[in-house]
Amino acid sequence: MKNLNKLIKSNDGAALIVVIVAFLVIIILSASILFLMNTNLRQARHQEHMIEAYYLAYSGIEMGYAALIANGDELLNDFIDEYNNNSSYIKEENSIIFGEGKINILISGYEEKDNLWISIKSTGILNQSGISTSMSMSFLADNKSIRKWEK
Repeated sequence: MKNLNKLIKSNDGAALIVVIVAFLVIIILSASILFLMNTNLRQARHQEHMIEAYYLAYSGIEMGYAALIANGDELLNDFIDEYNNNSSYIKEENSIIFGEGKINILISGYEEKDNLWISIKSTGILNQSGISTSMSMSFLADNKSIRKWEK
């Protein structure tokens, strides 16, 4: 019993326990910091992919608009003629490879207050992550400078 009390009151090995506790605290703090850095990196990468998909969709709208008004509005006039014959007429281009992704473009028409509006809907799909974003732009068939953007 005397030896047990002497062993308990002895300070032998106390430094080892302090060092082990200090290492555990350092390891826990390091793991927390690494976890937060990894989470922040994944969030930044996701945000970057969302922005890339947004600009793919935006580029798709600009491509569709440029194609419609090229050559003296030739394709636009063809589209309007088809729409006048069939009001559910849709022009669609899928899987246009552009940069780091694909673009799907859908062109349709609708009437609002006795005016014909041409709607271009574009979806940008990023190859590496599969993230996609859609947006649309409508313009007056009679006055191409009047545009409405929608997300």
